[in-house]
Amino acid sequence: MRKAALIAAVALAGCGGGSPEEARDLIDRGFATDVQSGEFNASAELRLSGLGALAEPLRFTLEGPFQGGSSTTLPDMDLEARASGMGQNFAGRFVMTRENAWVQYEGTTYEAGGALWADLRRAIEPQRDEPMTLAEMGLHPHRWLDDLETEGGEEVAGAETTKVTGTLDLGVLLREMNRFSPEGPLPPATLRQVEEAFEEVRFEAWIGADDIWRRVSVEATFELPEELRDSAEGISGGRLSFEMGLDEPNEPVEIDGLDDGQPIDELLRRLGIPPEALLGPGFAQPAPG
Repeated sequence: MRKAALIAAVALAGCGGGSPEEARDLIDRGFATDVQSGEFNASAELRLSGLGALAEPLRFTLEGPFQGGSSTTLPDMDLEARASGMGQNFAGRFVMTRENAWVQYEGTTYEAGGALWADLRRAIEPQRDEPMTLAEMGLHPHRWLDDLETEGGEEVAGAETTKVTGTLDLGVLLREMNRFSPEGPLPPATLRQVEEAFEEVRFEAWIGADDIWRRVSVEATFELPEELRDSAEGISGGRLSFEMGLDEPNEPVEIDGLDDGQPIDELLRRLGIPPEALLGPGFAQPAPG
């Protein structure tokens, strides 16, 4: 959970008052301190502008408990998900343990099954004995952040925190993350196009007195190049905001698996997603268990 929190946190917003050294030290401590359980929440909103803009923003929320996990292993989690936009609403639940994973959607439970879930975990989790650090992965979050400052104290989720603000160097982030693209690295010209489309990306983080992050947020505006607007149905740009929170860090939580469900490929086909697109060619659903 720590790696995902850090990577997501480094996309955020601000302005400030304290010294850059103090702010950077808080960021170091806030995301290096191990968190093994707690209540996680995240929300995102996308507003589009231009002739093809949607009347309503696209919104997404995720919340629930988690435990365990590291830079190389997935945590157990029980998350409620909601999404809205384009006149549609979605609500579901995702439960994941070491043994299996389940999705609840429109009153039906679907499961990966023990054999398939073990295969998926092996594909996702690096096969090594010691945890892999961000530096070993070639990721250097300090290089992504500029203009760090502290802005004094603030209570977040019942904890006293110090707010840190700054900006994100999107070019550096894109170049480092490009190596992990599942379809292979994007051409440099494409990366430059994405970077130039975004204006200043503002970052905020709230670090507790116990050196644990409590909230991070990002806000950015973007403008599509003229030559891309026709293919984007007239959309000229928009604003993206993201916020992630952590409550009750390292407090005990209970995460139980669900009852047997329908094979997960039935849900994928129901959503119009070929199972092999997510689960690989030659996919065959093992018997749940």
